[in-house]
Amino acid sequence: GKRILSSSNDGSIRIWDAEDGRVIASWQASKKQLLSVAAAPNGRCIITSGGLDDPTVKIWGVASQQRVATLKGHTGPVGSVSVSQDGKRAVSGSHDDTLRVWNLEARKCLATLQGHSDSVLSVQITPDGRFAVSGSDDSTVKIWDLEAGTCIGTLEGHRADVYSVAISPDGRLIASTGFTDHTVRLWDRRAGACLQVIECEQSPISAAFSPDGSRLVVGTAN
Repeated sequence: GKRILSSSNDGSIRIWDAEDGRVIASWQASKKQLLSVAAAPNGRCIITSGGLDDPTVKIWGVASQQRVATLKGHTGPVGSVSVSQDGKRAVSGSHDDTLRVWNLEARKCLATLQGHSDSVLSVQITPDGRFAVSGSDDSTVKIWDLEAGTCIGTLEGHRADVYSVAISPDGRLIASTGFTDHTVRLWDRRAGACLQVIECEQSPISAAFSPDGSRLVVGTAN
């Protein structure tokens, strides 16, 4: 809650103090852009995905600021990564239209999730670690059972690319952003029903729930 993690097109990783805006740590992870970054809850490692010519997922030590492992398997750029709250698993979404589930301790791929018909742009693991939610260029949001390695639901409604997804702290709600159709959609995860459509003047590119789940913050390309 008191730190913010960011990655950039300049290839750097930064850790910020959320209260005073200071940069606590910063290092150059790549000579090219980083598309996504996520932290293990214990704060010991950071997971990144690289640029448009990098199909790998990398694990970094926070204390050492060094790369400790490279996870290979995707055949296209990796646009998004998410880490489970117990820090044991990560899920990555790629432009090869698949998601991969990784064991971070063994540093190996546990499963390849297939179902999207276009690039996977975003992925989030539910707070209980049992499911993942993904958004794709194919205009759908999919819900995955991570133990079974299967898709258990497809949410349809966006008219084009689903740029990002977010999950409420209780795991009940999903928010998805449609970059091209200028909408944010709020879904009931268990029922698979769309609860609300929010029209945006600018293209929404990201969304996040507040810690208590009562508010949704949306970032736009303005």
